[in-house]
Amino acid sequence: MHLAPSRPPSVTTIRFRRVCSWFAALVCLLVLALVVVAPIAWLVGDTSLWWQRLSWIPAILLVPPLLLALVLSIWMDGRWGRALRAALWLGLLFSVAWVSGVDFGMFRARPAQAGDLELVHWNAGSRWGLEVTAPVVNDFRALDPDLLIITNPGTMSWSGTTRTFSESWPHTARNYATHVLSRFPIQTCRVILASAGCQVVLIELELQGRLLRIWTVDLPSDPTLVRGTLFANLAARLDSLQLDPPDLVLGDFNVPRNSLSLQRTFSSMQNAFDLVGVGWHGTWPARLPLWQLDQVLLSDRVEGIRYQVFPTSQGAHRMQQAIIRLGKSADGPVAYSGSAP
Repeated sequence: MHLAPSRPPSVTTIRFRRVCSWFAALVCLLVLALVVVAPIAWLVGDTSLWWQRLSWIPAILLVPPLLLALVLSIWMDGRWGRALRAALWLGLLFSVAWVSGVDFGMFRARPAQAGDLELVHWNAGSRWGLEVTAPVVNDFRALDPDLLIITNPGTMSWSGTTRTFSESWPHTARNYATHVLSRFPIQTCRVILASAGCQVVLIELELQGRLLRIWTVDLPSDPTLVRGTLFANLAARLDSLQLDPPDLVLGDFNVPRNSLSLQRTFSSMQNAFDLVGVGWHGTWPARLPLWQLDQVLLSDRVEGIRYQVFPTSQGAHRMQQAIIRLGKSADGPVAYSGSAP
């Protein structure tokens, strides 16, 4: 049987394949550049506005463009095509490993014991009078913490749904920035800093024969503010107050967990998720939490047991839960110079 010779591809087909190949190469190179620059930005940190924006790219957002680039790389033949595909696979493996090992917590938590303190923090974001609804109150009760701290509570103290909180938490304190509900006596709940959009509240609890000091922090959300400058100013103002050191610092820092400015300002403290985090780390936005803006920082006077983020029935932020074990207390002023030790 005689087979007819195959027809060579037309000029139009050759040109189309060439255009697709060049387009695929361009996309692959751009994606690879992003995969290289993003980790560098994570290391350099939010020292300038340009690096700040790049450092806020979460690793999980690198995965979709890498998959797209791998599909497009089918149009690329030859040695360069194979080299680009190999580089894309390495980038994909790096991104998946980072998401799995850094942004998702596994095997970090420790068994809780009697006497451990369970606290829950939620940024209600209710500055403009948003009323908290019954479902989110049920979220609090489902977790049933020893200490519940709600920042930006808005009109919560007037809400009929929150008046029943006294059944679970007999001790309550409130100011315009924070609402505290506790099973332990509250000694102090006062604003110690309110300047340039930064709010810091001091909470002191009488617990297990010692005073537990907590700072709640709420920082500006404006993405055009250089966080390096913002945290340097915050550190200078905290220095001027000559305060006793906190055991915990928590709240909405409006920077991701890898923020170099945050780490420098609170250089003696460690992030609870890094130590004992379980599950996905993101707290914002609530429906698709890509960034951990709400965080808990631990001093060496408390021991992290477990940290986890939970969804809420209301609001733009998810709740964060931390279980801690108390150690010795500390007195005397502490410096927040904004530089690493």
